[in-house]
Amino acid sequence: MIRKVVTSRILRSGWQIWRKSLFLVISIFALVSLTVCCDYLEGHGTFYPNDEWKAEISLSFTPQQLMLYGGEQALGYVEGCEQWSDNYTQASDTVQDCTLTIGNDVDNLRPLEEPHVLPGHQEEHVPEQIFEEGDSLEELRDKIQQNGYNFTVDHNWVYDMSPEEKEKFFSRRDSGFFEGIDASEDIGPLASQLGEKQLPSQFDWRNYTGHSYIGDIKNQGSCGSCYAFGACAAAEGTYNWAMGLYDVNCTDLSESFIIWCLGNLPQYYSHFYGCDGADYSYSELTALTVEGICNEADFPYQTSSGCGDHWDDPRITFDSWHRVPCGDIEAIKTAIMTYGPVDAAVYVGSAFQAYSSGIYEDSNTACDGDPCSYTTTNHAIALVGWNDNGNPETDGYWILRNSWGSEDWGENGYMRIKYHSAVVACAACYMVYTPDSAPNITVSPTSFEVWLPPNTTQDETLTIGNVGEGSLNYSISDRETTGEGSAVRGVEDEVLEPASMVLEVPLEGSPMRVEDTGELENGWQDIMTEDFEGSFPPSGWTIIQYSGNGTWEQEAYGVDTYEPPGTGSYYAEADSDEHASYIFDTGLFTPSIDCSECANVSLAFARNFQDYAGYGYAEVSTYSGGTDYPDDFEENLWNQTVDDPLGGVDTTLYFDPSGYADPTNVYIEFHYTTEGDVYCWKFAIDDVVLSKMEAAEDCLWLDENPTSGMVEPGSSDNITVTINTTGLGSNYTAEIVIANNDPDENPTIVPVTLHVTTMPCNLTISSTAGGNVTTPGEGTFTRNVSQVVALVAAADTNYSFVNWSGDVGTIDNVNSTTTNITMSGNYSITANFAVAAINATLEGHVNFSGRGTAPNSTWAEPFNVTLFEAGNLSHVIWTGNATTNNTGVFTISGLTPGTYDIGIKNWTCLSELNTSVTLTAGNTTVVDFGTTREGDANNDDYVNIADASSLASAYGSSEGGTGWNEHCDFNRDG
Repeated sequence: MIRKVVTSRILRSGWQIWRKSLFLVISIFALVSLTVCCDYLEGHGTFYPNDEWKAEISLSFTPQQLMLYGGEQALGYVEGCEQWSDNYTQASDTVQDCTLTIGNDVDNLRPLEEPHVLPGHQEEHVPEQIFEEGDSLEELRDKIQQNGYNFTVDHNWVYDMSPEEKEKFFSRRDSGFFEGIDASEDIGPLASQLGEKQLPSQFDWRNYTGHSYIGDIKNQGSCGSCYAFGACAAAEGTYNWAMGLYDVNCTDLSESFIIWCLGNLPQYYSHFYGCDGADYSYSELTALTVEGICNEADFPYQTSSGCGDHWDDPRITFDSWHRVPCGDIEAIKTAIMTYGPVDAAVYVGSAFQAYSSGIYEDSNTACDGDPCSYTTTNHAIALVGWNDNGNPETDGYWILRNSWGSEDWGENGYMRIKYHSAVVACAACYMVYTPDSAPNITVSPTSFEVWLPPNTTQDETLTIGNVGEGSLNYSISDRETTGEGSAVRGVEDEVLEPASMVLEVPLEGSPMRVEDTGELENGWQDIMTEDFEGSFPPSGWTIIQYSGNGTWEQEAYGVDTYEPPGTGSYYAEADSDEHASYIFDTGLFTPSIDCSECANVSLAFARNFQDYAGYGYAEVSTYSGGTDYPDDFEENLWNQTVDDPLGGVDTTLYFDPSGYADPTNVYIEFHYTTEGDVYCWKFAIDDVVLSKMEAAEDCLWLDENPTSGMVEPGSSDNITVTINTTGLGSNYTAEIVIANNDPDENPTIVPVTLHVTTMPCNLTISSTAGGNVTTPGEGTFTRNVSQVVALVAAADTNYSFVNWSGDVGTIDNVNSTTTNITMSGNYSITANFAVAAINATLEGHVNFSGRGTAPNSTWAEPFNVTLFEAGNLSHVIWTGNATTNNTGVFTISGLTPGTYDIGIKNWTCLSELNTSVTLTAGNTTVVDFGTTREGDANNDDYVNIADASSLASAYGSSEGGTGWNEHCDFNRDG
């Protein structure tokens, strides 16, 4: 059996060599035939300087086929086969029955007839592509595999369009001339944001702090209106963020208003209109800042022309739009995070059209337009986020929002696309919208610095205020800014070093080898490893046979020729050659993996795949919730139909499970099928390592509650900031990121510094005049971290305690003379005192005439007491009532010290008793008001017959005379 297997492999290798040789022979034959044809026609060609030649022949080659069969020296131009539109020229990819002009010097060749270019326009440069228009799915998949790309393709309604339909559909075009720099060519307010923000490794407006600030995916249909959908996506996201609208409250703007109403205006008509596409000027964005746009509910999407009466609909007008610096990844990220999704453009080729899942990548990465932002593109899209994916230089991708529906293209209408592929980074724009009544955010404190011992939890308070005129919407996240602090919780003092990755670029036609030569990048944690050294299948692993008899099994190194580049003594394989009569269609599944806390997952494994005569297919896919296909299927990470190198390939794949149906229950399948045939070589794997990365924004030792809210003008919210030092030691820094709709302060950053230590710290205590701190005293004291220190303050005479000030964040009650402070660092505090507001007391003495001698119950009378400004009886300072006791004494306390004129009046008195008085703080001032003059002798508040005898005897008398009675002297003239 071993000999038979070896023999079959030798024969197979011979067949492969013969097959390639046959292809080479055919190619040479084509070249020779073409040369003979050219020699024959040489005399009939048109000659150019330097005796260069060209000849006209009638062939059915595409330009690409000509380059393949004729070699790089064969240069040609296809005459008479251009496809025309109103504004540009585009060469057809397929040429049939056309006149082909052939020569041997590109600098001296020109077509027989110059192509027609509209006045003032320049001919568009169509970039060279790995993926060519007209590629079949099988050709696309082969090219994806050969170039080491990690995305899948399939049929969909765009890919399946006819060439004529695609020509109309991909309608973004060069305006033909560059009009110079205008206001929107300036990068605008983004300039002040660049370098100021700490950009996270991933960001997504579809799920920002638990909310989506962008609506559902839309579908432009067969209309060439992508420019309107890209503009609306950017405008909607910008408006939603500025206004604090999310989830079901997201605004939905009208693409039809752009294409049929705005596009019909003379100033815009030549730049964009209807289903005819738009040029590179982004004039549709200018229209949104001048005329504005109505809502989708007022003007739903339609592909037939007509604006109707929709100019009467309410419209939203944006402040401005601006271009992001061409090709600047960090600037695009900053624009997305600061203002909202950006409007952008791509060059769509066949693989882009057929995209199904994974991270799209192609070779069209150069922003080579003049100007750079006029690099050739043919389709408008929006970018709603990004993911650095472990290595932003090589693996980072945008989250691209398309307008081809959510059911039949991409990942629910979205694409993950490498940062530069399809020239996506060349022509990005952002919009600015400022609400009429804007909020103004304040935070207190503006930073935290905390000292805590290990294994301790402490709460701090962060106050978010709004001193503006509009409602403030905020959402809070945090992010680690120290490498040490991002270590996995519980691993004390461990700092994971960045990876050492070697990318080996192979010869053309071979897969790329990705070799991991070191630890995974900071923040990665292995969550599953398998070396297949024990029982098979390993514990928790399962095998599913979809059809046939072939299955996965364990194999020893050194037995077969095609082995994975793994370690140890054994690996796993599905070997069709060893079981020559078996049909293979089998999957090897990992155990269930909880990826609920994963922002990104890395799958590394060694592999070797070999096919035979086009039979054999290997792939790696993810499932969630179970292993049923297609119910639990999530995405295909890698697939291949062509041979690996003899020694196999080390492979690293990445995926993001956060959007899976059940991220707590994820499986990975290694699938191999002989596609119904037998004796088709094998698929072998070893050293499977699954790693996860915690979300880059998440700081493990910092939490906030609540994490979002709304603050009305003049109000504030208190946020509890919890710091947890479990498993930590040393110094850490982080940032609390408050995303908000303040147009000037978004986001607001609150730095946090954490010192985890048991070392002692200093407490410095002082006081102001009027008192002192009795416990523990005043001066500088050394105390341990987390120690609770009692504080007691005492006021001097005529002074009172006000509060504690300084580093008071951990004082229990800053307004109490007796309180505690918890030591979390070096603190300096002050006890504040002030002069006491001490009052004066008035004690008045009154004698009553005609009522006998005191003590006497008739001397207990109510009086009205009035304090006047000294020398000014018209200015009343204080007035109130007091009642004398049976000796004629009354007391009033709580009076303000000072000098006054004072008057008292009783019901029975015929006149007021007046004097002057000086009241002193903290003292009782005694005033003798003298004797009352009464006219109501019987104290009944009336002068009547009972008083007649007194009145009569007093009539005609004067003081000292017979019958004198002072009660009868009403006017007090004696």
